[in-house]
Amino acid sequence: MPTFNFRERSIEDYDKAIELDPNDAVAYNNRGISYSDLGHSVEDYDKAIELDPSYVSAYYNRGISYSNLGQYQRSVEDYDKAIDLDPNYVSAYYNRGNSYSNLGQYQRAIEDYDKAIELDPDYAEARTHRQRALRALDESAK
Repeated sequence: MPTFNFRERSIEDYDKAIELDPNDAVAYNNRGISYSDLGHSVEDYDKAIELDPSYVSAYYNRGISYSNLGQYQRSVEDYDKAIDLDPNYVSAYYNRGNSYSNLGQYQRAIEDYDKAIELDPDYAEARTHRQRALRALDESAK
């Protein structure tokens, strides 16, 4: 029996949706998520943002992709835009904090983790990563 590859099938469906409506920013964003899961580029997020410059999730998802590619400064820029559009976007603060940590900007990372925790006091991962950043900041001061 052949194996079913969800991501490849979803890409096919999004390809068809885009063919039917080439101005569907959501289809580009969602196909971008599927491509990101397969390690591909961020072009679909670019197109989604071109079609809808206020599409918060497209900036956020492109930020994740840039981070996964090790392009942390670019990811910070996208998280900045997502936060500008939605100042209560908890995951954007958390992920921007991760990017700042990867850039060695621990104080900025701590500030973002603090904001994520302020918005969601039960965000355990933000607390864990804040402690890692605090330790890294302490180590870098020695």
